[in-house]
Amino acid sequence: MWDPKEIKNVVVFGGTGAQGKSVVKQLTATGLYNITVPTRNPSTPAALDLLTYNNTRLLQASYTTASGLHAIFANQDAAFISFNSFALREPDELYWTIRAYEIAAASGVKHFVYSGAPNRLAAHGYDEKFRNAHNAVAGHLTSWLEAQPTTQMAWTVVTGGVYIEMLGSLLKPVQAGDGTLVFAAPIGEGSVPLMPLEDYGALVKWVLGHPEESVGKRIAGAPFVTSWPELVEAFKEATGLEAVFRDLTKEEWFEGIKGYVDPDERMPKGVAEDDETATTFKKSFGAWWDLWKFNERDVEVERRQRDFMEAVNPGRPKSVADWMKRTGYDGGLKEALKMRKDEEA
Repeated sequence: MWDPKEIKNVVVFGGTGAQGKSVVKQLTATGLYNITVPTRNPSTPAALDLLTYNNTRLLQASYTTASGLHAIFANQDAAFISFNSFALREPDELYWTIRAYEIAAASGVKHFVYSGAPNRLAAHGYDEKFRNAHNAVAGHLTSWLEAQPTTQMAWTVVTGGVYIEMLGSLLKPVQAGDGTLVFAAPIGEGSVPLMPLEDYGALVKWVLGHPEESVGKRIAGAPFVTSWPELVEAFKEATGLEAVFRDLTKEEWFEGIKGYVDPDERMPKGVAEDDETATTFKKSFGAWWDLWKFNERDVEVERRQRDFMEAVNPGRPKSVADWMKRTGYDGGLKEALKMRKDEEA
């Protein structure tokens, strides 16, 4: 095993997105790494913003061509891999992630860190009801990567949860006529693992600094696994504002978000009408809600993950209510995610 000090040059895929930016921010803050962010368009505001971080450079290159990947991995010691599932067809994401692994290994990359997910679709017996597109791809790739050796190139899978920042966009409450905020969702008695974006960066920083403990393993963050009634109570505690939970059908929820996104929009954007690998927002996110509606909690696992994450990221929020207090969350719209934005890595 190498000395962590040997890792100097790190390439961050998806650096212009919400998760990747967290990784760039945390790694540059250490002063230990030179960061490269590949992007198709280095003139977008999201790309230019990354240049405000020390020791960060942009590389105009595509990660969906072999020549682009060879340029990206040249002279890199480690790589953080996170593809934008909203911009790639499933077969493209599967192929180019595996191709990235191959080219990274051939290029001499020591540590390949993949932003993955538990294979929830497999855990549900491949029931179409639970086939959320981006989770399915990440889950399958996680299973594939976990079957690879670590002899030529070490790997680690990091997993997290639903960005808690989505409470300011897709998951934000609506205001009733009397001013009460209504957290409405088709979740029933289920629960969602909500995780601050900052934890992703902290997790990757820990992984790169602790190869003896992270190589060949899936390292899980510690999302706040939260039911929507618990979310309401956290909001009331943090803000003193009135709020209620309203359980919806999926159709009601999709109707309510039409001002934010078209539920019938085909994904990824611009996919051909006859492309059988495409999905729709409604189909994919309908399955996404079912994953959480039927989510089975393990309190002991949650406790262990929380203890680990508090050691990895000291000073992190202790709860959903604590996160709300620290960020000044009031239920209003605050777009932190790349899903609706035009710029593309």
